[in-house]
Amino acid sequence: MFAATLLAGICIAAYFGHQARFSLRAEFTGDDLMNCWGAVFKPLAAHIQDCILFFRPSGSFRPFPALVYRAAFHFSGFNLFPLRVLLLVAMGFNVLLTYLFARRLTASREVGALAALLGAYNVNLAVFYFNTGFLYDIFCFFFYFSALVFYLRIRQAGRLLRWYELAAFCALYALALDSKELAVSLPVAIAAWELLFNPPARRLGPLLRWQYRELLPVWITATMTAGFIFGRVFVKGGLPGIEPYAVTISPAVYLRNTGRFLNELFYAGNFFTAPKTLAFLLLLLALAVLARSRRLVLCWLLYFAGVLPVAFIAQRGLASAWLPTAGLLGYAAILAVSLRDAILTWLRRTLWRPAGQVLLFFFAACFMIEVHPGNRHLLYAWQAEYSSIREVRESFQKLCPVIKPHSTVLIVTDPLDGTFATVFLIHLLYRDSSIIINQLFRFDKPPGREQWAGYDYIFDFVNGKLVRLNPADYAPRSLPGPPVRR
Repeated sequence: MFAATLLAGICIAAYFGHQARFSLRAEFTGDDLMNCWGAVFKPLAAHIQDCILFFRPSGSFRPFPALVYRAAFHFSGFNLFPLRVLLLVAMGFNVLLTYLFARRLTASREVGALAALLGAYNVNLAVFYFNTGFLYDIFCFFFYFSALVFYLRIRQAGRLLRWYELAAFCALYALALDSKELAVSLPVAIAAWELLFNPPARRLGPLLRWQYRELLPVWITATMTAGFIFGRVFVKGGLPGIEPYAVTISPAVYLRNTGRFLNELFYAGNFFTAPKTLAFLLLLLALAVLARSRRLVLCWLLYFAGVLPVAFIAQRGLASAWLPTAGLLGYAAILAVSLRDAILTWLRRTLWRPAGQVLLFFFAACFMIEVHPGNRHLLYAWQAEYSSIREVRESFQKLCPVIKPHSTVLIVTDPLDGTFATVFLIHLLYRDSSIIINQLFRFDKPPGREQWAGYDYIFDFVNGKLVRLNPADYAPRSLPGPPVRR
């Protein structure tokens, strides 16, 4: 059985590597410029404090990935290749953690392998491969399931967590919270496992002891969650105060956004409307209850509760809900194996089970290859953003190799679509946030041309080309004539 699992693992790794290989060609996006700027110019000590004091209000909502950005930029600058290698390894470990979670839950290597195969790739996760700004979700998944698998391994050994194991478990959870707020469902997951697989006796004394001993990690992580939510998220200046993260709590919003995730997961177009999403979730719950499967119930809860942090904000893609989707992957793997075994039992061919295992994995692999398209074309789709940032950066380097600290810069026509991306790029390129950058389109009343002479540097973007203007040409004493472009 181990040899078969190893062979399945090699196949899954090969499939994942084949689909994810193009991620090594990813370059800087607008998201990366913004994220990297915030990471590089905030003091290192503040990042570390934010990671440790995860419950403290901070302008850095996700400090652990910010540390990764900072380290990557320090060592490799605008070369994202080392960071992309790290993220590729992390995504590979996330597939492994999907296997470990499903195996721990079911004590079945086959279920684990099927869940990992189903989670190895989805074309709607393209942002994981081509937008480094989604490293928050990648690390959140990694630390969340590292903590969950660690917890299940100890509890399934029939003992409680020792104090140092509890400390390690809480540290993993804190890092998951430091990566993204999606991790807040972990206390629900472990509480559900305790209730389903280790329920208390229905007497007052044992119930009180159970709450104190078995549920101690639940109470601690729930306290951590409350501190994180009220200390960092729902505070003045927290994420809900930013328009894309404004919270609207209603069943209709939950069903609409969850339906979007399901549509992307199953390539279903607009099939999952709110009523169909509700019917689908209730059907999965009903199947789990009718089958009296605690494992299916836990997988259902992992998805239903895990999607809550992103279900009440502006619509996001599947990548933002991939962590709870692992619950659906586990559900599907358990259901597939159970149905296969039920058919073999009905046919009185239980001795065929080894052959059935091979066939089920083979058909699942063929299904994945057939249904999920490759993503090379998506790499090309990102090239416009990659190349525009790269060309602007190289133009600045060529036109102005050095900009002195505290210099003033005027951007006449912004080369990066009128966003703050140009500001972030200049600060990062010269590794100096003291440079004062004004973009002409941001002035309510643009300065007259004679005022341009007061800037140290002036740049314009003309006919797709960055040009440098001479501030002296705009001084009142200068003779009329066209500005000199360098």
